[in-house]
Amino acid sequence: MPASDALHDLIHSLDQSEKRHFKIFAKRHVLNGENQYVRLFEALDALETYDEAALQVRLGNTKNLAANKNYLYNLLLRSLRGYHAGRSARTTLHELWLDVQVLMEKGLLKQAGKLIRKAKKLAAEYHYDIHLLEIMLLERKMTRRYTSNKADEIICAQQTDCHKALRRLQYRLQMLDLYETIFLNYRNQNEALQSLAGVVDQAEQIFPKIQPQDRTFEAIICYHLLHFNHANLQRDYQAANQHLRDIIALYEAYPILIAEDPERYINMLNNYLNNCFLLKHLEEFPAVLAKMKATKTDSFRLRALVFQNVHYLEMLYRLVREEYAEVIRMVPAIEAGLQQYEGNITKSRELTFCYNIAIAYFLEKVYPEALVWVNRILNEPKLEERQDIQSLSRIFQIVLHYQLDNRQVAEYLIQSAERYLRKKDKRQSPESIIVKHLKQALYAPAHEEKAVFVCLAQALESLKGLEEIKIWVKERLTA
Repeated sequence: MPASDALHDLIHSLDQSEKRHFKIFAKRHVLNGENQYVRLFEALDALETYDEAALQVRLGNTKNLAANKNYLYNLLLRSLRGYHAGRSARTTLHELWLDVQVLMEKGLLKQAGKLIRKAKKLAAEYHYDIHLLEIMLLERKMTRRYTSNKADEIICAQQTDCHKALRRLQYRLQMLDLYETIFLNYRNQNEALQSLAGVVDQAEQIFPKIQPQDRTFEAIICYHLLHFNHANLQRDYQAANQHLRDIIALYEAYPILIAEDPERYINMLNNYLNNCFLLKHLEEFPAVLAKMKATKTDSFRLRALVFQNVHYLEMLYRLVREEYAEVIRMVPAIEAGLQQYEGNITKSRELTFCYNIAIAYFLEKVYPEALVWVNRILNEPKLEERQDIQSLSRIFQIVLHYQLDNRQVAEYLIQSAERYLRKKDKRQSPESIIVKHLKQALYAPAHEEKAVFVCLAQALESLKGLEEIKIWVKERLTA
């Protein structure tokens, strides 16, 4: 990434609250150059993509632009530090550590000791083991410098505590190392299961030997996650389900950790429901979706995450239960959310929403609305995301025009699809099979049309997925 893009990317990562905070912050912290930095901020905020020439036109005077951008970048980081100060135990611990350093330098040892005790308690409560060790080391520094009576005894006791904390961290790092080995290979699908089984064996040799007092929250999470990913690699979704249950139960035993990092908990719930979907445990969906909805979020980005996960998973749940009218009732809320959280929802997820909505309308026989949502997918600029959905949408579009008896449009779209499939070398694909039969049906005499659909139904039997097309073909045969 060019260095000149860094400031633009930082500004566009801010939510509205962070932007408002910066403008107030800038007025307090910028004196002689206040206007030029706020103007630069607003000019970059207005540019959807970074364009140096367009920026210069907006600013007019671009003297010292590089230096001004560098200053603004650092000013924004200072503003963000202030905005997020005290919003989590992690940031509070950083602040306490700095405060203790300042108090120690000023010789205010009683005050520093009070903050050290507060920080140790907070770090232990939130399972921040690394922070706890750092605070302990700072405490030893204070003892070493300023304690004269019985310093050796105090430091000896502190050293014992440090070794306990270090041992806990070592176990955590061992579990993390094994988890990451499994995770990276699971994500990339690039290592034999046999070699990964050896990693699982290592975890099983290490984890049971860890004493309960040394099993940190993170070590336990890593242990279950490595088993979860390994089970997924083996397609043992039932085993994966149990490990996800254990992770969620662990989180729910520590509500303060959910509040500290709601995103991680939301992602675990999301993984769990996707696993339930694979196991067809649909009865789990309502309760888990309710948990996800009830998770408190304090940022725009996290609210967007909850929106897309809840609505996507509920949509899957309704589609599998054949509650197509319920999916249609969700459409206004989905449209509003896609607009509200634009930029915080991936294009891949947006395309999936559109496709599933089209399916719901199609299976409810509201064909014109289904076509609207299919066209919305196909009218997107050329995208790399979800090529499968884009390819299926081309076929879906033909099916809809055929159903609506728009024969000339269907003929044109079939020719276009044939060229597309040849170009993509997908002449033996399910899409090609459907296009071939629809072309035959389009040109067949009325009395032969049913025979074409019989052939299409037989061809679709051996293909995975395409359930909505199979349902449509069956309905054409029974009409």
